Amino acid sequence: MPDFFLDHFVYFGQDLDEFFRRMREVAERGGGNIAPVEQEVWHGGNASNTAAALAELGVSCHLILRTNLTGYVLLSRFLGGKVDLSHVKKDGKLSATVAVELFYRGRAVNIMISDSGSVAEFGFDSLDESDLELLKKADVVCVLNWNQNKKGTELTEKVFEFVKEKGKGRTFFDPGDPSVKEWDIPNLREVLRRGLIDVISLNENELRYLSPRKGSEEDMARALHEVSGATVDLHTPKYCISVTEEGVFRVPCFDVKVKRVTGAGDAWNAGDIFGYLAGMESRERLITASAVAGFYISEGRAPSREEVASFVKHTRFLAFETSI
Repeated sequence: MPDFFLDHFVYFGQDLDEFFRRMREVAERGGGNIAPVEQEVWHGGNASNTAAALAELGVSCHLILRTNLTGYVLLSRFLGGKVDLSHVKKDGKLSATVAVELFYRGRAVNIMISDSGSVAEFGFDSLDESDLELLKKADVVCVLNWNQNKKGTELTEKVFEFVKEKGKGRTFFDPGDPSVKEWDIPNLREVLRRGLIDVISLNENELRYLSPRKGSEEDMARALHEVSGATVDLHTPKYCISVTEEGVFRVPCFDVKVKRVTGAGDAWNAGDIFGYLAGMESRERLITASAVAGFYISEGRAPSREEVASFVKHTRFLAFETSI
């Protein structure tokens, strides 16, 4: 839970300076068009993307979220028959994002312009009895997209508290970009200290906001693990780290040509969750998560289990030295 976004991808294919130059040129002549630019409309949102990728891996997934009837029809078109949509509420507002993909300082980046829609107000009171029964039975319960949800801290705390008291599953949390909700970070940190979260998944930017200590990424991940008691799973463009009770584990990412970056973190989360469900050791789980994300980045879609196995067999790791 709790989000589905209608994503409109704009693949600009050049660097940020050129993007600004072209936009300024159009504005100075009073308006006009930038063409040709490849575009695509697809399912988005952390929860929906993660569920879609998990379904491709053969995992039974259930989405709990609110959208409107148009959103439900679109979601059914994208994920119907693969993901359980019976817990999707249709009485809200569609969430939508325009994702501009381009390059900055040699790195592929995305600039997302979003309307949060019903995601912004999705709290624990949005759940009905059938949702709560599902939470009791689930093997993994994921709360994602905290950053675009005004009730995200409350939702995280109450859902995971409920699961710890009445459920059996592992609790999994990914905040999204905290920079848009810095005011609520102190409250989220208080929830993290309660020990309700089993796994915190972040990228390097998110880690900088949530860690109680500054320093190297490894030091910050260790510090977050110490205060939360959670396994901290960090994914970056070059490597992944998992900080657990058993120690710190690190693996390099795969060397791939980038086709799409928006949604890569969701694909990584799906591979990570799959690893937990399969009972993998930490390094094997990180390699699996990196493979799912690497396939997604290079192919623009989520892989099957067989495609992940083939990808690992035939794709090189990035050159990376580590003493861990």
